[in-house]
Amino acid sequence: MAGESSVAESPQPATTSQDAVRYGIELECVFVFHEDQIMPGRFNGEPIETIKSLDYKQRSERRFSRCDPRFANDRIYNSWGRFCEAKIDNQNLNPYTSEPLLIARDVLRRKVKALISDLRNPRVVGTMTPADKRAIDWDSGRWILTPDASVCGVGSENIAKWLPNKVLAPGQTWDSFDSYGIEIVSPILNANEVNDKIRIRDIVDAIKGSDTEKNAAFVTNQCGLHVHVEAPTPSDFRRNPDPEAEAVDETIEEKKVREAAEEAEAEKLADDVKKELAMILIVYEDEIARLHPPCRRPGHLNAAFSFSSNRLGLINEGLDNFPGRLCGAGVDTSMAACMNLTEPVGGVTGVDCSHRAVSQVASIPDIRAAMERATVEQMVELLNWPAVSRFNEKPNRENGDKDRQVNLTYMIRSGNSPKTIEFRQAKSSLDFEDISRWVDFCVGLVRLARLYVEDRSRFPVQNWNDTRLADGTIQCNKIDVFDLIRDMDLGQTATEYWERRVEKYMLGKPGDENDRLDHEKPPDE
Repeated sequence: MAGESSVAESPQPATTSQDAVRYGIELECVFVFHEDQIMPGRFNGEPIETIKSLDYKQRSERRFSRCDPRFANDRIYNSWGRFCEAKIDNQNLNPYTSEPLLIARDVLRRKVKALISDLRNPRVVGTMTPADKRAIDWDSGRWILTPDASVCGVGSENIAKWLPNKVLAPGQTWDSFDSYGIEIVSPILNANEVNDKIRIRDIVDAIKGSDTEKNAAFVTNQCGLHVHVEAPTPSDFRRNPDPEAEAVDETIEEKKVREAAEEAEAEKLADDVKKELAMILIVYEDEIARLHPPCRRPGHLNAAFSFSSNRLGLINEGLDNFPGRLCGAGVDTSMAACMNLTEPVGGVTGVDCSHRAVSQVASIPDIRAAMERATVEQMVELLNWPAVSRFNEKPNRENGDKDRQVNLTYMIRSGNSPKTIEFRQAKSSLDFEDISRWVDFCVGLVRLARLYVEDRSRFPVQNWNDTRLADGTIQCNKIDVFDLIRDMDLGQTATEYWERRVEKYMLGKPGDENDRLDHEKPPDE
């Protein structure tokens, strides 16, 4: 959030704040290109050639398929290889490095006028480590193109199935086209800047191309759309300077005491908003999942290793150790305890994180009371449970496991990286409206948490189910995502958009395009 507020002195608001909120997106897709677009290369004087036919065994080697099969089975590299007589990394045959990304960059520079300038030239980088991310100037305005190991090409022979309307030029055949999984990462954008949305639209239109161009892109169920929203900070809640108040006779010491109290109040409000967002996520997890296809919901095998439920910590440990020490002696933090599969896979049954299961662990009032006693760090450990180091499985998880529906660990990461809330659940899309609506929803949730802190009576429910009060009356508690959408003030067209989405997925069938696994099956032995 950017911009200043005098929240502490304001009357209770009737609507969500429209202060500027900064955000960014990470859009995954499968990029299609023609063989004559691959730049010729040399290494130690030897030419690098393209090899189109790689067998499954070759492609499944870890240096080709970099997605750990323990977490995402059958995410197998399905693109061409590059061969050189002079060994590169002790190998003659290697996967692509930057070749597809350079082609995608050229497409964007050619078709998006705002990217022609060298200052706006999209950066091409390899798979980004945490150190790489810390070194990036996210305020530079430059977009980034990077490979994504969890998104695979589909093989030349299958591209036509994904692009049924594409028209080949005379003499072209599908075996002259290849596909490769990429991720398009935005710089920091502003929710109140229309031009930032226009830039997203232009980039999406450019990368997906037209039916007659050499280049195209499409989305499989492996592809995600991650939205990072800047976490609340004390600056969002600091009082605006009051010249009249400053003119009052006040000693230096009194001014220091007053300013310290105001800063403490601002810090508490920022923390309260973060914890209120956590309450929304815990209570409305199943409801928010209705906005997404089955393949992007916790419990579905397609999502099991990309993100799990934010309720795992609550289900596995309850409130006995919260706030306090989670993941103590005797607590199972194995990978099996971190998956919430709806159907057993490989002997792993997973953890039930449904509304029914979480309602049996603790009431909403009890969760809220515990949350109010907790620090932000403790809250993150609960929602991104478990905060344990797994150097041989998942490194850099000391603050919690980021592979959840919503990753809150980035709010408390060290260094210069933006402190963000990462919404990981959405399936990717090359439809601008889909992207725009999901961005608005994610930004809206953060704004909504602020509204509910400033006006506690606005939180739509008080418990998991209808409750009989002491005076004998029934307190109705219907948990409905459209209550959140209403309180966000996104407008009637947004409500109708989400209603159509929910209806579409309700009418879906098992194994359809919104439910299937878009993985390559191993060949028969």
